[in-house]
Amino acid sequence: MAMTTTTSDSTVEPPPIQLGPQVFINFRGADLRNNFISFLRGEFTKSHINYYIDCDELRSENIDILFDQIRKSQIALVFFSEQYANSDCCLDELVEIMKNVKAGKLRVIPIFFNVKPDDVQEQKNAFGAMLYGKGRRKIDKMPQWEDALEAVPSIMGCVLGEESSQYDFLVDLIKKVKKVEEKVLSERAIGERSSMLTSSGDSSSVTTIHHLRPPLPPYGMAQRLEQLQERLDFGSDVTQIVKIVGMSGIGKTTLAEMHFDKCGKRFTFRKIFLGIRDKPKNEDELSWLETELLNGKKGYEADMFKKKSFLVLDDVSDKKQIKFLLDNLPRIKKGSKIVITTRDKSCLEEVPGDTYVVPRLNENEALQLLHYHAVNNQDYTPPQNFIELSQKFLDYAGGNPRALEELGKELCGKDEAHWRKELPHCCNDNIKRAFRISYDELTDPQKDAFLDIACFFRSEDEDFVTSLLASNDSHESIGAAREVRDLANKFLISFSAGQIKMPDILCSLGKELGLIASVNDNLGKSRMWKHNKVVSVLMNNKEKDSTVRGILLDVSQLEEEIAIATDKLTLMPNLRYLNFFDSRCPKQCKVVDADECKVYVPDELEFPSKEIRYFHWLKFPLPELPSDFNPGNLIDLRLPYSKIERIWKVVKDTPNLKWVDLSHSTELVDLSALCQAKSLQRLNLEVASPLAVLRPAEQVPSSFIFTNCGKLEHLAKNEITCYGHNKSRLLSETLNRHNKGLSFEALVATCFPGSEVPAWFGHKASGPVLEPELPRHWSESGFVGIALCAIVSFKEQKIKNNNLQVKCICDFNNVKTSSSYFNCPVGGLSETGDEQRTIKSTHVFIGYTNWLNIKKCQEEDGKKGCVPTKASIKFQVTDDIGEVKNCEVLKCGFSLVYEYGSWDASSRTDDVEPGEVESLATIKKVSKTTIANCGASTMRDDKVNGEASCSSTKS
Repeated sequence: MAMTTTTSDSTVEPPPIQLGPQVFINFRGADLRNNFISFLRGEFTKSHINYYIDCDELRSENIDILFDQIRKSQIALVFFSEQYANSDCCLDELVEIMKNVKAGKLRVIPIFFNVKPDDVQEQKNAFGAMLYGKGRRKIDKMPQWEDALEAVPSIMGCVLGEESSQYDFLVDLIKKVKKVEEKVLSERAIGERSSMLTSSGDSSSVTTIHHLRPPLPPYGMAQRLEQLQERLDFGSDVTQIVKIVGMSGIGKTTLAEMHFDKCGKRFTFRKIFLGIRDKPKNEDELSWLETELLNGKKGYEADMFKKKSFLVLDDVSDKKQIKFLLDNLPRIKKGSKIVITTRDKSCLEEVPGDTYVVPRLNENEALQLLHYHAVNNQDYTPPQNFIELSQKFLDYAGGNPRALEELGKELCGKDEAHWRKELPHCCNDNIKRAFRISYDELTDPQKDAFLDIACFFRSEDEDFVTSLLASNDSHESIGAAREVRDLANKFLISFSAGQIKMPDILCSLGKELGLIASVNDNLGKSRMWKHNKVVSVLMNNKEKDSTVRGILLDVSQLEEEIAIATDKLTLMPNLRYLNFFDSRCPKQCKVVDADECKVYVPDELEFPSKEIRYFHWLKFPLPELPSDFNPGNLIDLRLPYSKIERIWKVVKDTPNLKWVDLSHSTELVDLSALCQAKSLQRLNLEVASPLAVLRPAEQVPSSFIFTNCGKLEHLAKNEITCYGHNKSRLLSETLNRHNKGLSFEALVATCFPGSEVPAWFGHKASGPVLEPELPRHWSESGFVGIALCAIVSFKEQKIKNNNLQVKCICDFNNVKTSSSYFNCPVGGLSETGDEQRTIKSTHVFIGYTNWLNIKKCQEEDGKKGCVPTKASIKFQVTDDIGEVKNCEVLKCGFSLVYEYGSWDASSRTDDVEPGEVESLATIKKVSKTTIANCGASTMRDDKVNGEASCSSTKS
């Protein structure tokens, strides 16, 4: 209970000092008012803590006053005592408190005063008896009270037992409140910054900004600030512009403010404008910037034209917003410096100047930042396996500081059970709000592209996705490519080795929005990927639904078969994407019920939609596709393990069909339906044994897979042989030209000073051992080799007339046999002269070896089915004698490498950091490069292989 405090003779009595945030105290007066709370008030007063407390029980009609004070507070103390649950007023306050906690407006510290947290959470024992006694179960508010009581104990609070020292407990509580108070003050300082901070005196005086900056955790910011400052030459009389770009939450504004605070003092005219995105974009309303920059003066008399200026313009979303500044660049005093931040680099493409892309935090920086927000600001012990649990959240945040901050706040003070509970759905409301802004500003076609990628096409090839987003209309095709590039310019996606990548944060947001897009955005296009929703629609919906754009169903999650009625798909006239797949194994080799079709059609199937572009149906149950199937826009057709005999009885026009997969369809006898597929690029007929009819080879512009297709007719075999011979000659010549005579089996490696595993390595670990989980059939579909990385500390290791080698032992499936066990070198340092050299710094070794080693293991194994999906990879440093104990492998990395444009990209999990894939490409090109003990300047001065290797590494 709470109320303002006044003098001792009055009902309420204000605390004598109004500093810091207000602390609302919720308690049961009958238990605590005349003992512990009295001492607490005295200590709060001594500690200058601003509190709000009710000295007497208020009547229920005054509850609105208390609610108002709760909303004005930033911290709430909730004292659960023996009789707490018997007070309706206490419980009503608790409901309001938790409502504000959920909205992110209030922090709560629960105190369990001679009661157990479990009793409060589960409303049991004496506490439960107080809550439910005397017929109170029928009270209308009871469900709200129960929800509030269940929510509070999940937040780590303070527990005072019967034998505990109340004095010691009080001292600890004051410390806890002080820590939370410091954090609130820090956040308040940020919130109180106006969108445009200016305070200027006389027109000829310095124009500057005065604002509070809370102490910021420096993780990674110092290095980024240094990189930014290198782009501006403050000794030059040339007017310079630096554009800071990056995704939401990456730290652009923070970096710009730090830069302004550090360097702005050199200039007599300096201004910073925050949140320009929210400023008007209309031509008639753009005078605000002119007004602020001219400061009431006319034209040439303004300071910005007479004095060197330092200007920061933050969060620009449209070039029109800074039109006045850009139009007057020639008139600005020479030597001025301008910093512009944006999350859409395309809006500044025509603006001259250097561009700085803010990099994401590396793993160490990210862990420190998460620890800062999740642990450092609370007086409690984090979960014992903090590092293990943190890794999941680090992977999700992807080095984004804003996401790490919000995740840390969400986890702060929570127990291990809550940490694990949050893992499946990390994207809390604050994270969604932060990243939703970028989505809301997209055009409708851009939203379509973003949601399609998030729900269906993450990690697919760019050309493949662009084809699916477009149609046979050339203008739409150009538009689709533009939309995809626009998303990249806005940092909503990125490109890596030809594939489209999307951060986990944005992907989870996109998948959630994809389900409700038809409601919120009025696009009329919903994407169904949630299992229960898809099953419900396929089995129960009997009404036309024009909003369905795509369906994704994992049949391995079906507990029983489902039947699709004949006209089910006719109810979805705008369906573009249909994918029935099995996440256990796309090749079905380890699926117990491999022959069982979980989705079947009792009768015939009707599907007249002309919008379909992507039709994937594992174990398609019918002998042919529906006769009314309109393939005019069909691009990708995959029917593996199906009962299909022919695609259609009649030839249909398929002008856009590029990819067809009929593998393991053992009933297939006729492919004549594809004779009009002039755009066909790939046809997979693996283990389609009875195949008899094949189109003439001279009309085939595509690649074929006929593995185990043993019953081809003689003519078909001859055609394939001739076609394959011609293709082989071309391939041989191409490889010879590309490799410049180098052996395709050769190991390529590089070494340079550093301490981080590059971000493009899909699997990482601390220490010398890595045990990655690999995707099924990882050695197929464009697999070309593996990349290995080891971070080695030499501890001033001396080299003289010896070689140091970093080696890797790969044990697939953890069985040491000739078929699954091999080792390979990663890289090394050698010294052949008599002079002794000392290796002082930590080094990064990266090696790449092609697929031949893995392929050899598979051939020796001779087994059919899935290749091993588990591996144990150990790194060690050796010399001419044996293992070098003085050298320590600090970290290691492993990644599967696939050729550009390989077809089955969606099945792979390795992620490559945008902008860093060049280092992998460089490794493939350089046979061997070693750079030992070279600093940054040395690396930049190397003009041959060293430059390529070092400059491509962003560690």
